[in-house]
Amino acid sequence: MPRRPPVALALAALFAAGCAAQSSSSATSQGVNVASVDGVPIKALIACRNLKAQLPKAITPGAELRQVAPVSDTTAAWGTPAITLRCGVPEGNSLDDPYTFNGVRWAQHDVGAARTWTTVGRRVNVVVEVPDAYSSQAELIGSLATAITHSLS
Repeated sequence: MPRRPPVALALAALFAAGCAAQSSSSATSQGVNVASVDGVPIKALIACRNLKAQLPKAITPGAELRQVAPVSDTTAAWGTPAITLRCGVPEGNSLDDPYTFNGVRWAQHDVGAARTWTTVGRRVNVVVEVPDAYSSQAELIGSLATAITHSLS
């Protein structure tokens, strides 16, 4: 007579498989995990909300705007791997590599597998993290200039 696995064991395996599938699909539907900026003053929060409404839908071919989690007026993301933006951060360190693209001053800092670009001299500042997988980072950062200039000057 062939041995069969106990019914409880088979049901547990089915339950575990269903939970894993449900968990992975909910993580996908929640979007890119980007930590929101805490303690942003109301005026800065309004500026961040305005910025978010003006952000480009894509900052390079294949890097379209994505949903972020948790949902916040201070964050945005594009592409895979994710290029992330956080609004309402402290000004960039002037000792980091300085760049100006399309009228926006940035402090660039190499953080290993990515570079952070933080605005300098804005009433509200943003930091954009761009993974090294993207070439032409200056063009990516420059594509945000119009939205930043209109919202955060």
